[in-house]
Amino acid sequence: MESPGAGNPVWAPGLGNFISAGHWHWQLAELAQALELRRGDHVAAAPVAAAGAVDAVRPAAQALSSAAGGDGGAWAKTICWEPSVGQLRQLRQRMANGGRVVAAARPWRAVDWPAASRPVRWSPQSEERLCKNFLDAGFELLQVRVCCYPCEITWTAWLNVLEKLFPEHGRQRSTMADPEGERYLHFDDRLLLVTAQLPNPAWHLALEGFWAPLLVLQPWEAQEVLEQLDAHAQQVIGSGAKVEDLQGEQRFKVHLLYPWAARLVRHPVLVSAVQKALGTQDVLLWFSEVNAKAPMSKCHAAPHQDGIFASLWPNDAVCSVFVALTDATAEMGGLFFQRGSHLRGQLPHIVDGEAQNLIGFKCEEANQVFDSDEAVPVELKAGEASLHTFRTLHWSGPNLTSTRRVGLALRYVRADVARSRPLRRRESATVAAGRYDARRGAFDVEMEPRRALGEEEVKCHQEALARERENYCADEV
Repeated sequence: MESPGAGNPVWAPGLGNFISAGHWHWQLAELAQALELRRGDHVAAAPVAAAGAVDAVRPAAQALSSAAGGDGGAWAKTICWEPSVGQLRQLRQRMANGGRVVAAARPWRAVDWPAASRPVRWSPQSEERLCKNFLDAGFELLQVRVCCYPCEITWTAWLNVLEKLFPEHGRQRSTMADPEGERYLHFDDRLLLVTAQLPNPAWHLALEGFWAPLLVLQPWEAQEVLEQLDAHAQQVIGSGAKVEDLQGEQRFKVHLLYPWAARLVRHPVLVSAVQKALGTQDVLLWFSEVNAKAPMSKCHAAPHQDGIFASLWPNDAVCSVFVALTDATAEMGGLFFQRGSHLRGQLPHIVDGEAQNLIGFKCEEANQVFDSDEAVPVELKAGEASLHTFRTLHWSGPNLTSTRRVGLALRYVRADVARSRPLRRRESATVAAGRYDARRGAFDVEMEPRRALGEEEVKCHQEALARERENYCADEV
């Protein structure tokens, strides 16, 4: 199809069904506005949607053209036509952080188009379905709106449009005659536009103190990691042991013992989110911990800030991550966060001798936070992760279900992080991404494991834990 007076634009499914140059320009103008295109901007198209690049410089010649091949880079702005969840998940892998996507569809209006039975693809649930698809694929909704354009077209020309749109009904419509002779039809055309973008972890951490969910692993990948941890438990405890049986240092820094664990803590999706959260490409993994609650376990973590654990400075240079390897609902002992608590600085904590409290202390305000309006349960599916700052107040309850809850707690730091007090021993950390000079930094570099439980790997693991044990099991010097 060609647009009169608009050059020779390439037709795109769903967006090229126009009846005049003005109609064509209106559709493109709505898309350009929704994408917030500026002079010189271009927009890519998901290969699953056959849309294309919009030239925002010359509105009279704007066109959707094929983006197949592309430059292979991340897409910042994209148009889709009625995308499915699967298509959006594929698109998400190509989108740049903060990238903007507009999904276009036609909302159902039975009386809008004259002499047309309702097309099958139109649905009263268009808006709800598109919004749900975006949310299920991990996008954030920015705007949902229906825009309207008044159209004028002759009866004959309109029948030709319908015949091209719905060829299966073309013969019936071609025999329809205008009872009043050739005349102009007047009606409204509408577009449903749903604008979304990929979440930006840094914004959420800055405003709320936490962010979730981040899809890191597919469910089958999370299950494989869980099986590896069960195998680790059997190696260090004995036959039949499971990950929830691990005690004390058996749970710590497993990324130094196994190549699969070292790959996991460097997972590109995980590291990319942490880099954005910390505002740097240079990231170290300071600590990893297996966090497991057996079925019907009474163990819990009292409200606390992670900053109480360590002598790291500044707190903004640290990001905590929880990667769920099983589902982690509130009933299973999942995490709760107090929104905005990171803005209050370091809160006072006291020792808590309750046997079931996994961390041994709690915030002095612990009795006040549970019923707070700012207490937010963050429920994760297997393979998803949450991020929070070192100052964010958080806690978890007992596991009240017959299913175990297992995850990995990871502490990432900027490469330029410092220590807030003198320590007995210089600790070690793993380079997760970017560059790090141990001569200038606060940590020695840990060896990346090559063999599972190899001699050198075990030695490195024991040395790393010995350093931390000496620092945190002794009085300040």
